[in-house]
This record gives sequence, structure tokens and C-alpha cells, in this order.
Amino acid sequence: MDQEKPVENPQPTEPDETVAEPVDAIAVAESTDITTGPITTSLPTENPQIIQPVSTITADKPTSKKPKTTLLIAVAVAILLLGSGAAAYMKFVVNSPDNIWEKALQNTSAGYKEIVEISKQEPAKGGKIEGMFTLSAPIAASGSVEGSWYETNSQVTSNIDAAGVSADIEVRTISSDNNPNSADIYFKVDGLDSAIPLIGAVQPELAPIISEVNGNWYTIDSALLASVLPAESSSSTMTLSAKELSDAASKIGVVLDDRLFSVDKTKAVVIVKDSVGREEFNGHDTYKYNVTVQEQQYADFVTALREALKGTALESLSKDLMDKDGTETKMDVDGLLDSVENSDITSYRAETWVDMKLKYIRNIRITPVDKGGKTQGYIDFGLDYSGGDVWPFSIAITTTPTDRVDNKMNATFSAAFNKVSKVTDLGFELSGTIDKQQITGSGKLNISPSNDALKIDKPDGAKSVTELLGLLMGGDSTSLTQTSFDTGTYPIDDVELQ
Repeated sequence: MDQEKPVENPQPTEPDETVAEPVDAIAVAESTDITTGPITTSLPTENPQIIQPVSTITADKPTSKKPKTTLLIAVAVAILLLGSGAAAYMKFVVNSPDNIWEKALQNTSAGYKEIVEISKQEPAKGGKIEGMFTLSAPIAASGSVEGSWYETNSQVTSNIDAAGVSADIEVRTISSDNNPNSADIYFKVDGLDSAIPLIGAVQPELAPIISEVNGNWYTIDSALLASVLPAESSSSTMTLSAKELSDAASKIGVVLDDRLFSVDKTKAVVIVKDSVGREEFNGHDTYKYNVTVQEQQYADFVTALREALKGTALESLSKDLMDKDGTETKMDVDGLLDSVENSDITSYRAETWVDMKLKYIRNIRITPVDKGGKTQGYIDFGLDYSGGDVWPFSIAITTTPTDRVDNKMNATFSAAFNKVSKVTDLGFELSGTIDKQQITGSGKLNISPSNDALKIDKPDGAKSVTELLGLLMGGDSTSLTQTSFDTGTYPIDDVELQ
């Protein structure tokens, strides 16, 4: 078996062309872009015939966080600066006291203009009413009322319970046969018989009269009513049409915009005296101002109103008013101007609250102040509006005890008007003490428009009101003549109910 002989003098093998030249690995690592990935360097062995792997230097790709972090910080700073700038603008510019006041005047003016536009709409020819009241002190009393009307026809019924007496009252008005624009009035009181024992004990002579009146219908003829009432009180002279009313309101609005809803101190009737600051008022976020009336600007305002109303039906109505002597009494603007000139504005303190959400004048408070700086109460004129179709107006009178008088009273009268349905809700609340007598009561009345025709029946057996007046004067109706009404001699003047 032949043995393989070793080859003598073996020739060295030529190195493979893929074998890398010796390099400085550290230098390579430093000179190579680390973002291109790991770096591998092959180094030769002592035996060039065998290519062996060499140790590998791997440079892991680091996460590039610095640029992204810097960008986020820049964005955050920009947002912070912009947000702070916007907040500062809202706080110091948009919500500055001057801007809040000016915006409130603008919005209040816009509200008035909306009322003027509503007044241009033709009102309904009729309506319905429903209401009630309660009184718990000084006596317990309650009552209710409901009714409806259409043009000159109407029917209203009510009930009153007080001091153990319950009375039912019904009133009807029916278009007159002689004059469709006027109405005959019919009324009846029932339930007075329960009061006869009490009345008889206090005023015996009235007991038979009450007995006669109880449950009977009485009528006031439209012709008799026209002869008793002054001529200017007729329906044709005492009422304004929707067009006449809106015309006057529009002209008044021009003056209000120019002199009342203005921040021009050369014209504005009311200017800001002090910007008190932000505070809660009746549960709402408001900004409070102390304001003052400029005497000269107020006088100019009254004069401007007089000029604006010239030629309107409202001016004609005021000129038609007569006193008992038949002398004409006009709109006494000159007298009002004199009172303004002689008035002392320091005797009143005026405060105003502006709603911060809707930017309108929510409340105005007038406080009389005596020479010693003391007050006896104040009057609030409020608009507790939070959005929607209903405008809730109110007048609240608050009296406070003084060194001389211990009276304390809160009386609030409210009127909420729905600008869409034209429904009006009236109300009142009383609470307090006058002359150490507790007074507490409340009431409400709902008035809704209607165009439903209404037919009213004339009551049978209605007696003339002259018979009732004859009973009250201790005689009969024959003693009452038309002359007694024309001369202003009224039999009822001679009757004193104690």
C-alpha cells in the first residue's frame, strides 16, 4: 500500500484578494459615519493560507434623541408663549374694565333694538289671564283670577278669601250696540252674605246695602262712563297703535345710543367712576362698577328726547292730557330740566354689575344717601338673563332700619317676557316689617296673547250702577242725575267707609 509522501518544499499560497490589508480598527471606527451601521474589519493571521475570522468591532447605532427633544421643547415653549399671550390679551385687553363696560353698553343697546323690532309686530286682538296671590301676614288671605278678552269683549272671574269671608267677583265687558269701539261693563259680587254679621257689628248701616248688593248684577253703560270720565281717557285717545309705538321707540333708541349707551364722556349720561372688580352677584359671575350721572349730559339727554319725540303720537298723547279744569298739560320737560339743575347727584350712589359671560348690564342699584352718609335702603333694576327667549326684568325695593325707624322690607316686582310666544309672567314678593307689623305675601299673573273670538252673554236682570250709588248715599237712583256727573259732584265722595 503506497503511502503518500509529503511534498517537499511547499510553495506558499498567494493570499486571496479578499483578504483585507491590516488597518487601524480604532481609526476606522472614528472616521466612519456611525449612522451607517456596524463596522467589521478582518485582520490577517500568521498563516496566510488560512483565513480566519478576526475579532469584530461593532459600533451600535445610538438613538438620536437630542434633535427630537429639542423640537418638543421648542413647540412647548411656543404654545406656552402663545397661550400666555392669548390669556394676557383676554385678561388685560378683551376683559379690561373699559372694554367690558363698552361691550355691555353695546349689547344692552342691541337688546333695546330687538324690543323695538318686536313692538313693530301687530299685537293679538285678545288674550287670556290666570293668576293667584297669597298673604300670610298681617292677615291670612288668598285669591285667584282667570279670564279672557277679545277686542272690547271680556270676561274675568276671581275669588278672594280673607278673614273668614269668601267672595266671588265676576266682571264682563260687552261691545256697545251704539259704539263698537266702547263697551258696557257688568259686574257681580257674590258671597258677601258671610260678611254681613261682621260688617253689621262694625258699620250697622252698611249691612242692608251689602245684603242688597250680594249676588246681583250691576251695569255701567258706556255712555254714562264716557260722561263721567275725562274726554282724554277714551280708548281712541289713550292708546297707541303698534306702528305709533314702534315709531316713538325707534326715535328714542337713537337718543339712547347717542347719549345713554355711549362711552363718549362728552355725551354719556352715565360714566364709570370706579372699576371695583370681578365678583359674584346673585349666583352669577359679574364685574362691578361704581357709576355716576353727569348733570349737564343728563340735561342734554332730556332735551334730545324732547326733540326726538316731536311730531310723534306719543307727544300728541301727552298734549291731550287735561286736568279737571280743562287746561292743557304738556310734557313738562322744562320742569324736569329744572329739577335736574337743582338736584344733588351726591345724594345718590349708583352701582352697576355687568354679566361676564354674556357681557350685558345685569343690575343697576340706586342708593339714596343723606348728608351724613347714611342710607335707608336701595332700589335694584335687574335683568336676570342667561340666554334663551325669555327676558326676566325685575324691580326690587329694599329698606333697611335706621336710628329712628326700625322698618325693614323687601319688595320685588318681576316681569318675564317671552319674545317668541309674547307670553308675559308678572309677579311680586313681599317680606319684612313695618311699624313692627310682619308683612309676607306673593303673587303671580300669566298673560298670553290670543286671537280667538269671544262672545259674551249679557246678564239677565242687571241693574244700573246708579241704583248702587243711590244706596250708598242713603237715597235712591232718582236723586242721581246726569248733571251731578257733569259738574264733578260725586255722591260717593260723601260716603266714608270706616
